[in-house]
Amino acid sequence: MKKDFHKASLYIVIFVFTIFLFVVAAFGARIPEKADNYLHITEVCIKNDVNAHDDCGRYGADYIELYNSSSEEMDLSGYYLSDDASNIRKCELDNISIRPGEAIIVWSAPSGDYETCRDSYVSRDVYQTFFALSGGEKVILSKDNEVVDYVGIPQHIPDGKVYACLKDDYEKFSVMNPSPYQVLESYEEYRIDSSINPRFSVESGWYSEPFYLKLGCKSGKIYYTTDGSEPDENSKEYTGSILIDNRSEEENIYASIGQISINNDYLPETPVDKGTVVKAVVIKNGVRSQTISHTYFVGLSDKLAYRELPVMEITVDPAALFDHYNGIYVKGSVYDVYAAKYDVSDLPFMVLNAHMNYSQEDRGWERLANIEYFNSNHEYVFDQRIGIRIHGGWSTSFNQKSFNLYAREEYDGNDSFLYDFFGRSYNKLMLRSGGYRDTYYTKMRDVLNQRLVEDRLIGTQKGMPCVVFINGEYWGLYNLQENIGSSYVAENYDVDYNNIAIIKNGTSNIIGDAIDSYSELQEYAQKNDLKNDDNYKYIESHIDIQSYIDYMAFEIYVANCDSIGNNYSHWRTIVPEKGEYGDCKWRYLIYDTDDSAGMVVNLSQAHTNSFIDGHWSVTPLGEYGDPFFGALIQNEGFKQRFVTTFMDLANNNFRYEKVSEIITEMANEYRYGVIASQNRFRGQYKAPDYSIDEMYDGVYDETLFDADVQVIDDFFRERYQYIVEYLKTELQLNGDLHELTLYISDPEHCSVSLNTISNVEHGLTWKYYSDYPITLKCEPVSGYRFIGWADETGNIISEEPELSMTLEKDQILIARIDVN
Repeated sequence: MKKDFHKASLYIVIFVFTIFLFVVAAFGARIPEKADNYLHITEVCIKNDVNAHDDCGRYGADYIELYNSSSEEMDLSGYYLSDDASNIRKCELDNISIRPGEAIIVWSAPSGDYETCRDSYVSRDVYQTFFALSGGEKVILSKDNEVVDYVGIPQHIPDGKVYACLKDDYEKFSVMNPSPYQVLESYEEYRIDSSINPRFSVESGWYSEPFYLKLGCKSGKIYYTTDGSEPDENSKEYTGSILIDNRSEEENIYASIGQISINNDYLPETPVDKGTVVKAVVIKNGVRSQTISHTYFVGLSDKLAYRELPVMEITVDPAALFDHYNGIYVKGSVYDVYAAKYDVSDLPFMVLNAHMNYSQEDRGWERLANIEYFNSNHEYVFDQRIGIRIHGGWSTSFNQKSFNLYAREEYDGNDSFLYDFFGRSYNKLMLRSGGYRDTYYTKMRDVLNQRLVEDRLIGTQKGMPCVVFINGEYWGLYNLQENIGSSYVAENYDVDYNNIAIIKNGTSNIIGDAIDSYSELQEYAQKNDLKNDDNYKYIESHIDIQSYIDYMAFEIYVANCDSIGNNYSHWRTIVPEKGEYGDCKWRYLIYDTDDSAGMVVNLSQAHTNSFIDGHWSVTPLGEYGDPFFGALIQNEGFKQRFVTTFMDLANNNFRYEKVSEIITEMANEYRYGVIASQNRFRGQYKAPDYSIDEMYDGVYDETLFDADVQVIDDFFRERYQYIVEYLKTELQLNGDLHELTLYISDPEHCSVSLNTISNVEHGLTWKYYSDYPITLKCEPVSGYRFIGWADETGNIISEEPELSMTLEKDQILIARIDVN
């Protein structure tokens, strides 16, 4: 009996101990580490949507943080990581060292896509393919087949959180906010309470006289900053009124920061205009308010640089832009690491420029900012916490850089901007400096070009000039523009956001059949004779042909030398859906058209034959011709459609009288904003072989602006005579160019279309080659009837509302209608 009792007691002890071990493992308790161990697991992330990014700026990978608590550098040779207790030598940490007091991140790389980061970026990052962490698992660190550190991961860790410990308390883990690369000494998470937000006695705005600003709150202490940084208990405590005055004569702070460009490192030699940014927070008993930001401009309203122009203030922690390691506006550590590994003295510009902080594009290079927007009357419109990134390719090398702006729910609860720019909501916009060429000239070309073809079957970006200040300092004139992407397509074409495949400059938002299908389509066009209509119809079933023709005709006419082989975009629905655009056909979008309209000598001038010349890489035809266009143009039906459309655009969208009027209107809108911006940023910069630069001596004025605008106007005035002749030569047309002058007997009560042009104007003259017929169609409004098409003598030549005819000579036609 006694033996049975002891045996039962032993079983109970073993059972209880087993349960204890299970609970310990499940809830994150740790196996005691060796006394001489100075390498610790200090942070584990199992879901990384926005917690941390690697040195390529990429989110998404799980990670483990390792920390060296010793006073000497540690060689990790012989150390292993594992998520499997039966195989603790799963991942060897070879050829890795950690400096004293430093932390490194071991990233999960299940796809193996990490060689670029390993080769070109800082060595603190380690990429391994062995793990994809999840709740309930364990992380084991070992050396010499002995466990030296261990973490059991809880079953559930909330989104945006990690499982981590504090410095010198490596045994105690808890759920915290992420702090990659740094082990915290203490952790206190403030609860945010918007009900205690600070009050400002004066709203953001433009003021003519100085004033005193008062801050207030229900209870607690107010802390504030005026440099754009986030206020906390270490910031200045509010104790009395703050003088708000014109600070323009104060020394520049951010405008004087260098190491931001490899193409134009000019810094202003005199103080720039300045507003005052006040960021305030209330802190009380571990509770803090939301951070509230207000901006004040005093004595600047009458300056020509801002007259009748909207203004956007970007308030951002200075380190987010200018810190050597994490700043997105500087050359920074990315350049340092690359230059230490490679001889950069003879590298091509585009390769060197790609290895700068400011050239990095992924989510990890997005920074939190607050924007305040004032309309063209300088009335406050809205403010919002958003994300910002540097935008662009080669243009990032300039001192005035473009920005992408992101509205995200995680920043302030809003997934779109609080103001409907251009008449609709957006979650992403651009502040664009003018591209690689036009940044230091008119800044108008891209917005102008796209405005001219808004009615065509190509996606265009609406845009307008906007003055920008950063942390209160004048940052020049930009174009606030729509951004080409999935959200743009979903809104403009009324298709499902999650059903969009979009290719932009050779990269896609998805991986799979949709992206492969476009390459296969191009390959099909090259391998099959498209003179055969059956083969052509296959292409036509996958592409909106009119959209493609509009795109090619546009790029050729404006002589955009940075297109066709670059800066191109097209989209389709992944699977069919209802609606006009849910047919899974590829449609085309235009963007970044600055290298056009006379901007680049010998490549984008009026006399440039853009069918066979004037492109950086691929031309439509000729020796370096685009194989896709070259194959399509062999089909007679496509060729007819292209020639007719090209002449429609030449006659209508690019009619000089219309274009010149728009140029004049835009020049008046941009004039003084451009002049001020160039004097802030341009310095001695001159574009190669650009003739107007012979007049430039470092000071930009109205004479130079007018000369730059005249280059654009001259291009469109002269372009027609050259490009229409090139159309005939390169497409081997045999016909002659004839005029059609079209009159409408009652323009107010009918609409007349000509080929692809809707609502043609009364009394205008149009020119077409006699190779192909033109098509006219008259549609009277209700209560009126169509009588017929009359010639110059008044004779009715057709009573059909739709007329197809070939221009064998110059002709006059009159569309006659009458009351029904």
